[in-house]
Amino acid sequence: MIMYIYGRNTVKKVIRYNYPTITGVFRMAEKNMPDYDTIQAAVAGKAWAVKKVLDCYSGELDKLATVEKKQPDGSMKKEIDADMRQTLVLKLIEAIPQFLSAWRNGKRSV
Repeated sequence: MIMYIYGRNTVKKVIRYNYPTITGVFRMAEKNMPDYDTIQAAVAGKAWAVKKVLDCYSGELDKLATVEKKQPDGSMKKEIDADMRQTLVLKLIEAIPQFLSAWRNGKRSV
């Protein structure tokens, strides 16, 4: 499935590989993945746990929301599109309830 994320003057195409992965690139190293208790708390809606999950994925969110903008002198500059990043954050928050079932099924990356 292909997902399009719309930002200010940009469109980013993201391929959705397998459920429940929300964009196919949210793969975290074992050391960065939150522990089971944190995931349980995030699924329950605890703000501190959701923040910890978002912090865990912040690098990938930034990478996905990075766009190239043309400068007046003709050069290209990479910057993070805030609207696109916020859209990705909301999609990640919507996917958090699926984390617990993915954890139980042995998948460490959602």
